[in-house]
Amino acid sequence: MEYRHPLSPLVTLLERAFGWAAFPSPIRILVIFQVAATLLSRGVPGYRDLLLLDKEQILEHHQIWRLLTFLFSTDTHPILLIFLLFIMWMINDGMESEWGAFRVNFYLFGTWLGMVVAAWVLPSDLQHQMLGIETGILYSSLFMAFATLHPKQEILLFFVLPVQVRWLALINAVALIQMAVSAFALPVRPSGVGALPVVLGMTPYLLVFLPKFLHAILHRGQSAARQSRFRSRQIDPGQAFHVCAKCGLTDQERPEIEFRVAADGEDYCPACRPPS
Repeated sequence: MEYRHPLSPLVTLLERAFGWAAFPSPIRILVIFQVAATLLSRGVPGYRDLLLLDKEQILEHHQIWRLLTFLFSTDTHPILLIFLLFIMWMINDGMESEWGAFRVNFYLFGTWLGMVVAAWVLPSDLQHQMLGIETGILYSSLFMAFATLHPKQEILLFFVLPVQVRWLALINAVALIQMAVSAFALPVRPSGVGALPVVLGMTPYLLVFLPKFLHAILHRGQSAARQSRFRSRQIDPGQAFHVCAKCGLTDQERPEIEFRVAADGEDYCPACRPPS
């Protein structure tokens, strides 16, 4: 059964209406600003503090730029920054070739929005303690999306060790889960509120990929059940395996056509197949 994401019609509609506004290679643009901000932070004391998503500074001193510049704030060593630049370049090309520029922009916007909402919901003291965490969540969201789209893509870890990105994404997922779970041990109320930056920052990833994961699991279970029923029937060589639920046509009568399983779990011939 062919998979169709439940949000696909909405995203297609938005792309038709606002596709003209999408930045080409948005992740490349983002990482260029991050490199510039990192170099300035190392040369100008206190510069990085001006970029962070500090809710109090935004509300009390109207430093609105922080709503955007927190995406550029990094505290990365210059050597690691070169490696990060290489990885982000690859992520941009991989995601844009799969989705197109508008959907990559939309995914980035969703990640940004989730982290801004989390900052506004968190108690001020806790939010101030967690300043800077947003960039790491942004990297995680982008990297895990890329690894899900291209799981067998190899990278040279630190330009030395070849490793498939799916294994690094798995490690990253474990780290995110651990970070979210550890938030429940913080002495704040309500309990677990400290997990919001992780949960809301990763929400675009979950919205994009979780339905497909669930569909694959469900479809695999349905296929296994059908195969089990088929084996239990001990079908004779002349008995049909596929029978159209609407017209009764079988694969014995028309072996050259392709029967498919629809959303209701029934077999249909091409002429009777309901629209997906």
